[in-house]
Amino acid sequence: MSRKKKVLLHIGAYALIIMVLFSLFSEQLSGDELVTVTTVTSQKGTFYEDITFSGAIDFNVKTVHEAPFFLEIDEVFLPAGTLVKEGDVVASCEGYQVEKSILQMESALQTMKNELKVLKEGFSGITDPDQKRALEIQIRLKEIAVEEAQADFDLVKQSFNENFELIARVDGKLTIQNLAEGRQVATGDVLFEIADPETMEAVFTSPASQEEYVKLGDKITVEVIVYKRGENLDWVRDNQALKLEVKSKKIEAGICTYKADIAPDKNERIDPQQLQVSMTLPTVTYSRLLPHGSIQREMGSSYIYVVNTVRRLFNVEHYVEKLEVNVMDSNEYYTAVSGETLTGYNIVYTANGPLKNGQRVRIED
Repeated sequence: MSRKKKVLLHIGAYALIIMVLFSLFSEQLSGDELVTVTTVTSQKGTFYEDITFSGAIDFNVKTVHEAPFFLEIDEVFLPAGTLVKEGDVVASCEGYQVEKSILQMESALQTMKNELKVLKEGFSGITDPDQKRALEIQIRLKEIAVEEAQADFDLVKQSFNENFELIARVDGKLTIQNLAEGRQVATGDVLFEIADPETMEAVFTSPASQEEYVKLGDKITVEVIVYKRGENLDWVRDNQALKLEVKSKKIEAGICTYKADIAPDKNERIDPQQLQVSMTLPTVTYSRLLPHGSIQREMGSSYIYVVNTVRRLFNVEHYVEKLEVNVMDSNEYYTAVSGETLTGYNIVYTANGPLKNGQRVRIED
C-alpha cells in the first residue's frame, strides 16, 4: 500500500473515532441546552373517602334504684348518661329528713319483729289442728313481711353515706328519671337506673345506601371522650380513638344501625353521648393515576409530557411529546386521567426548565 493511501486511511479512522465519541457524549457536550427531567409511569389505584358517623353508647338495664318513697332529692350531682362506680355520690338529700325516716323505718321493723315473736310464742299452746295450721300460715306471712321490711330498711341504709347523700350501689350508667321540669329534684319517683357496664355497645347509624361499606367483622375507629381517675382521685378528661369490631347491623326505615362492643378500664368512664365513628371507604378504582406534578394546565385544558426515545447508531436521544388528557378525578395526592395510550410511557414528573413539544431532554437517573 502506498504511503498516500496509508495516510488517508489513518485520517479516516481518526475521523470515525471522533464522530463516535461526539455521538456518545453529545448530551454532555450540549450542556445547558438539555432540560433534565424525572419521569413516572401511570398506575392503577383506588380513591378512598373518609366519612364519620355520630353515635352513642347503649347499655342493658341491670338494676333500677328507686328513691325511697319518703325522700325528696335536693340536687342531682351527675347528668344522665354518666358512668357511675359503686359508691359514687349521686345526689344530696336533707339530712334531718333522711335520718328521721330511717328511724321510723327501723321502729316499724322492730314492731313487726315483736309481733312475729308473740305469734311464735303462742304457737306452742295450740292443740287444735285447724287453728294450728291457720297460725302457721299467719306466722309465715308475717315472716315474709318482716324479711321484706328488713330488705327495704337495709337498702335504704346502704343508699346513703354519713352525710345522707344518695350513692350508687353498683357500677353502671346513670339515667335520671321523673325529675321536675327544669330542676334536678325528684320526690318519691325513680331517681336513676344503673345499667350493666359489661353490656356496653357503641351504636352508630348511616344511610342504608352506605350499608355495603360496613361489614360484620370490620374494624372501625371510634373516637370517644374518656375520663380517667387522676392522682387526686378526680376525673381527668382524655380523648381516645378505639378500634372496635362491628358485631351487628340492621336496616330499618332507610337507616342502617351498627353495634360494636366497647368497655372502659376499671378506672375509666366513657361519655356515652360523645361518640364519633370514622371510616375510610373505597370509592372508585382507576386504571391511570398520576401524581399531581405530572399534570399541566393551560387555557382550560389539561396535558402531560411523555418522553419518546430514539435509538441511533451510536447514541440514544430523548424527546418530549405534549399530550392532552381528560382529568376524571383527583384526591390529595393523585389525579386520575383517561387514555389507554399512556400504557408504557415515561411521563414527565419534574423538569428543571420550561418544556415544549418536540424538545430534547435528559432523563435524570
